[in-house]
Amino acid sequence: MMKRKILEASVPSADCYSKLGAVFSILLPHVRARPWLYYNFTHIVYFYEELSRHSWVDLCSEVFPVFVHEWEACPFLEFNTYLYSDKLRAEIVRVVLSEIDRGQFIYLTVNRRFIDELNEKEDFIHDMLIVGYDLTDRKFLCRDFFNSKYSELWIPFEELWEAFRNSPVPGQNDPLGKVYALRYRENETFPIVRTMSITKELAVRNMKRIVDGGFNAGGSLLNANGTESFYDLNVYRKLADHIRSGVLDLSDIRPFYAVKNHIKIVSDQSAFWEIGDEEKREIMKRNAEAMCYQSLKMSLRLRKEKGGTAGDEKLVSLLNEVRQSEYKFIRSI
Repeated sequence: MMKRKILEASVPSADCYSKLGAVFSILLPHVRARPWLYYNFTHIVYFYEELSRHSWVDLCSEVFPVFVHEWEACPFLEFNTYLYSDKLRAEIVRVVLSEIDRGQFIYLTVNRRFIDELNEKEDFIHDMLIVGYDLTDRKFLCRDFFNSKYSELWIPFEELWEAFRNSPVPGQNDPLGKVYALRYRENETFPIVRTMSITKELAVRNMKRIVDGGFNAGGSLLNANGTESFYDLNVYRKLADHIRSGVLDLSDIRPFYAVKNHIKIVSDQSAFWEIGDEEKREIMKRNAEAMCYQSLKMSLRLRKEKGGTAGDEKLVSLLNEVRQSEYKFIRSI
């Protein structure tokens, strides 16, 4: 075993959710995987459940509208699962060291309260990706995707063991508590072959669907469970409506950071294929940053005031600017 080992990982284009952050971190260094990654996360969808008033924004594709977030849906990701057991909890440090030595990333659930640097006062269960270790300092290098923010930190072995040991015991179909060993898949055996040979022409056509209405243009879909879904440019309109009406809880920044991730993927994808007007691309990215900054300001203010919802016309205006700049950029392709 080496004294220090850090696996190759990229700064993720998408980090609004832990699984997305892990997939992009692991696969972006591999050029062969990028067309598939970009293609399958090009679009955005806004879900709204009227009964509970619960809403969220996700990244999706026409090939895998929802299940793209599952490890099984990715042809470039090889994974093994360690099921929950008392032995696993006792030996998690050894398991992580062994898998990192074999070139496998570790994705697991921890209780953040037991990690000193995170300063959590109460139990808080969340996922992390482990990308390396240092035996001299007895620490793991971890990637955290909490609250739509990507960061890296070194966590002592003992703290990670405590944080994992004090995470919840999972139910039968609950991913919490399980440990996943992940790596880039070298071979190309996968049943849906066409998702792996994505050409520039196919990518351009897919990106243009954002403004041409690839998903139910101009309307929404009502799912069987009563959840409405809005796609692509309609997401901006519906978010703005819900901000004005107070339906959207502005203490939660995740929908806006998911939109920013969408813009980042559109930008990275167009740069990869060398398409689109560069100046319009930069304007689109700047507008998305400004929108996220405003959403963060609102969130911090509401948390300080202990409020739940509040309308914000400036945020609505910035959302509209992102929408318009994305429209103009896609039209330049």
